[in-house]
Amino acid sequence: MEEQTKPKGVKAIIWVIDSFNEYVAKGAAVLILAASVVVAYEVCVRYLISRPTTWSYETSYMMASTYWFLGGAWTLKIGRHVSVDVIYARFFSPRTQAMLDILYYLILFLPVTIFVFKFGLDYAWESWTARELSHLSPWRPPIYPFKALIPLTFFMLTLQGIAELARCIWKFKEHKGGGK
Repeated sequence: MEEQTKPKGVKAIIWVIDSFNEYVAKGAAVLILAASVVVAYEVCVRYLISRPTTWSYETSYMMASTYWFLGGAWTLKIGRHVSVDVIYARFFSPRTQAMLDILYYLILFLPVTIFVFKFGLDYAWESWTARELSHLSPWRPPIYPFKALIPLTFFMLTLQGIAELARCIWKFKEHKGGGK
């Protein structure tokens, strides 16, 4: 049996980023099931015994949104974010695609994720120091832990974007000859 070699250097860093984001996303997937249970409970108590809860709306949106936030970086890794592949794959060579991806990550993706991370930190810090409460229901749960997900999510997206940028650079170098 062949022993698998561990990645080294930049590939090792990328492997750590990929693995971390996958682990977080798969762990957060439990939140969808939990949010579904909360919504089902709310529907049952609201329509069967006319006793709606004050907490189900905020609980379900926070759980589902947390899942969405924490799964974003892994979704980027596996290529499931929205893209326009019809034109892209049909008219551009792999090398040109890689160059366009490199430009996308450098000019748009990374600057935006870094910007949102930076301002998300300020936003979350203000919420955390004020111990902000939600105003959407009489329950008024703390919302500052939820807002802390914003910089965390964009930090994870930035790291995954750097990993994807490195992959694009390798792809660009692999296709030196050009052509389709």
